[in-house]
Amino acid sequence: MKYSKITHIGLLTLIIVLLSCSKKDSPTEPTGLNAPSRLMATIINDSLVQLEWQDNSSNEDGFDIEESIGVAAFRSVLRTRADVTSVGLQLTNPDSSYLYRLRAYDSSLVSSYSNQAAPAFQTVWRRTFGGANWDDVFNCVTPTLDGGILAVGDNFSTNQGDCQGWIVKVNSQGNLVWQRIIGGANGDGFESVVATADGGYLMAGHTGGISETDGWLVKVDGQGTPIWQRTLGGSGNNYFSAVVQTSDGGFLIAGGTDSTGEWEYLGWLVKVDCQGNPIWQQMFSGAGLGYFSDVIPTSDAGFLAVGVTYLSSENNDKGWLVKIDNYGDIVWQQIIGGMGDNRLVSVTTDSDGGFLAAGSTQSSGALKDGWVLKVDSQGNPVWQRNFGTALVDEFSCISQCYDSGYLLVGRTWTNSSGIEDGWLVKLVGAGNKVRERTLGRERLDDLHCIVKTEGFYLLAGWTEPNSSSYADGWLIKLQGE
Repeated sequence: MKYSKITHIGLLTLIIVLLSCSKKDSPTEPTGLNAPSRLMATIINDSLVQLEWQDNSSNEDGFDIEESIGVAAFRSVLRTRADVTSVGLQLTNPDSSYLYRLRAYDSSLVSSYSNQAAPAFQTVWRRTFGGANWDDVFNCVTPTLDGGILAVGDNFSTNQGDCQGWIVKVNSQGNLVWQRIIGGANGDGFESVVATADGGYLMAGHTGGISETDGWLVKVDGQGTPIWQRTLGGSGNNYFSAVVQTSDGGFLIAGGTDSTGEWEYLGWLVKVDCQGNPIWQQMFSGAGLGYFSDVIPTSDAGFLAVGVTYLSSENNDKGWLVKIDNYGDIVWQQIIGGMGDNRLVSVTTDSDGGFLAAGSTQSSGALKDGWVLKVDSQGNPVWQRNFGTALVDEFSCISQCYDSGYLLVGRTWTNSSGIEDGWLVKLVGAGNKVRERTLGRERLDDLHCIVKTEGFYLLAGWTEPNSSSYADGWLIKLQGE
């Protein structure tokens, strides 16, 4: 009995030793190494994504990074040293969806996986539209009730060089549903569009030639069929830059007017009813001359317009904000900007009742910087920020994010040869930049507009594809964060 008991103890000890050895030799058991954490993926441009993570072990040999493209399984794409917590990876297809994870490893062990990280603002799809050998551009975009997208702009290719108003409807996948060309042979185009309560759309822009133009409004139904159009303005050059629908079913349109014909513009606001008939119009001089680029409704039933006014004493342009009531009377106005030209082209509301406006400035000493400023509800400056390189950078549009931040789009020069890319910047708090990426490939690319819809962002502008010297309208759909 004593011999049998000792034998059993010996066998049990041997089994425990064997199991222990088996565990130690297995490379897939997640013991002994802590998993990395806080993995973040940030798209830098159309060919590069940056990964950053936190190292939670002190005894690993390195990290194994895995990538999944689309619905494909994860695969190992890079092994790093132990002292690395940030790497850049090439994007093989900028229009695919990417997902990343990683784990620590040594000669015999691997850790559990980190969190999975998908880059914010991944490209869902991008599409180009237009003809050959002429420039076609999108200036504004709006989501449609059926989940699609409507873009408007200027089309030169259809009439072989004479600009016409252009409307393009695509579905949620970016595939063309229909397009319409509206206008004559004198030089017409659309700068802004708003979806109307009856399922149609109202475009605002300009019509006419070089020596004289009118502000132009065109109302279409849900299929792009014109219902009515109006031309507004006196002699000289008049144009509309932005339109918003008002609470009474009418519209407020912003732009510039040169009624003297001497290229001396004044800021111009026009209120029309639902049929485009003028109710009132007002002209504003600012510091002397100027024009409006954007307008938004405010919570007190008024409106805020932004643009540019010329300050003759300094011989440069200043950013200009004008708050009006429902009848077009000024509540307050603010002129802001340093040395050089300063221009505001887009505005949005802030959650605290203030406003953020964006554009460009030369006050920093660069050729041109992207410029963002915050004012309170009375127009008093709160903060302002400049972004960009030493070359040419400018913002064309600002929009609220799904979180508490803001997204801006525009263009940035990537080298001194004048090659430029579309530019996307995210700000939080007091104008702190937390994300930035460029969109574009070989030549010139520019983004004019960004709006949010159903967890995505829609961008519109123009691009020169395939080394061409002519632009095509450019639509991009990005995933949200």
